[in-house]
Amino acid sequence: MPCATNRPVLVVGAGPTGLSLAITLARFGTPVRIVDRLTAPATVSKALAVWSGSLEAFAALGTLDAFLAEGVRMHALRVGDGAHELAAIPVAEGVDSAYPFTIIIPQSRTEAILAARLAELGVTVERGVALSGFVEESDGVTATLERPDGRRETLYAACVAGCDGARSTVRHALGLDFSGYTEPQTFILCDAAMDGALDGRSIYIWWSGAGSVALFPLGGDIWRMFAMREETAGAPDETPPTLAEMQRHLAACGPPGLALRDPRWLSAFRVTERLVEHYRAGRALLAGDAAHVHSPAGGQGMNTGIQDAVNLGWKLAAVLAGRGEADALLDSYEAERRQVGR
Repeated sequence: MPCATNRPVLVVGAGPTGLSLAITLARFGTPVRIVDRLTAPATVSKALAVWSGSLEAFAALGTLDAFLAEGVRMHALRVGDGAHELAAIPVAEGVDSAYPFTIIIPQSRTEAILAARLAELGVTVERGVALSGFVEESDGVTATLERPDGRRETLYAACVAGCDGARSTVRHALGLDFSGYTEPQTFILCDAAMDGALDGRSIYIWWSGAGSVALFPLGGDIWRMFAMREETAGAPDETPPTLAEMQRHLAACGPPGLALRDPRWLSAFRVTERLVEHYRAGRALLAGDAAHVHSPAGGQGMNTGIQDAVNLGWKLAAVLAGRGEADALLDSYEAERRQVGR
């Protein structure tokens, strides 16, 4: 993989995956530019759970202390039926890791911590900048970047890394199959204050004859709640729920005596699971949701993407520094990470 000297790696997408990749490259002294079509970071919480493998990655990236300071360490998964708690299962017990635990932290804060670390390394996310196309050449990639006012820039990059989500521009440009399926059910969620007796260091999975709910602590009296919407005949209803709808599910299925108030986020979604056929096509590589999408349960997508990025980052840095056999190293990224995504 010969490359013109000092061409940067172009990272497309500044979510947790793209930020982790950019940090890894910058730590190895590899020139990098990271762009995101959004003009500002997302403010909603999205993925919450950070697992042992990602904590190990953050230790290497120099961000672990910040995550441990802000995150809420989980002690137990509590499962129950009506008024009865059936079990309290230790979270991550027996995990072979220097960090055998899970923390809960909103994805918006995960992105803020990673962006601050990247800035310490001298790289700033270029916001409001979209990739409109790219062409692979013998010694790199010619990419076209576009800003909201229509101005265009031609960037000569060493390669392009698509960390740009499930609707990835990079993956679409490569024409790679993204096979999978969408579950028929509609799920609803809210982030809201919750009154009642709950342990702020536990996750709750509770059910009854009417269904089930999942509750995740966000700190203080704020909780994330998931439930499955009761569907009627016709097309799935993906309109955001009301707080009253969430409260009905909580009263019917959850631990007794809980009341929601002051919602911060209300959303409806369907679960899609897909996997790209290849993680690499020449000088273009895919990571995170651009390569695999999952149920949001347990933050699978975010954690898998972060670990994709660290695996890919050191390999790209080595190849671009002239160390190792280029194709063998870069092909090992797909061989190692696609099975994890699958």
